[in-house]
Amino acid sequence: MKTTNKRILDLNDSLKIAFTQGDLNFKYLIKKNKVLLSSEVESLESIKKTIDDKLVDYNKESMAIYQKYGKEKVVNGQQLLVIDKLDEDGGETQNFINSQLEFAKLNEDNQQLIDDCNAEYKEYSDLLLKEVDLDIKFIDIPKAECPKNITPNELEFLMDFEIIK
Repeated sequence: MKTTNKRILDLNDSLKIAFTQGDLNFKYLIKKNKVLLSSEVESLESIKKTIDDKLVDYNKESMAIYQKYGKEKVVNGQQLLVIDKLDEDGGETQNFINSQLEFAKLNEDNQQLIDDCNAEYKEYSDLLLKEVDLDIKFIDIPKAECPKNITPNELEFLMDFEIIK
C-alpha cells in the first residue's frame, strides 16, 4: 500500500486512541495491528529523538532564562512561564530586555547546533512527506467489533489502511 511516513505516524496515533475504546476483543485486535506497525513507527521516532537529544542542553539553558525572568501565568487554561514585555507605562520591562540579551547570547553561542538541527528537522519533515510502500498485512477488524464511541477520525484511518472493512 502506498502512503506517507506522516500517515504511518498518524495511523499509530489513531491506533493508540482506538485502543482506549471498545471491548477486550477490539482492544486485542487494535494492539495486534499496533505491533505490526511498531518497527516502522520506532524507526521514524528514533530519527526525531536523535535530533531532539542534541538540543537537550540548549533547551535547559533556554528554560533557565525563562525561569530567571519569567512569571508563572495561566494562559488559555495552561500554566506557562511568561516574560512580561511591557510595563504599565508601555515601555519594555527590564526583565524582557535582560532576557532578550541572554537569549541572543545563547543563540549566538549555539548557532551551529541550531543550524544543524534545523537542517536535520527539515530533512525529517521531508522524510515524513515521502511516499513509501507499506508492506504490512494488517489484521482485519470486522465492523461489528467497532465500538459505537469510535471517533470519525480513528474510523477513517482504520478504513483507509483497510484494517476495518
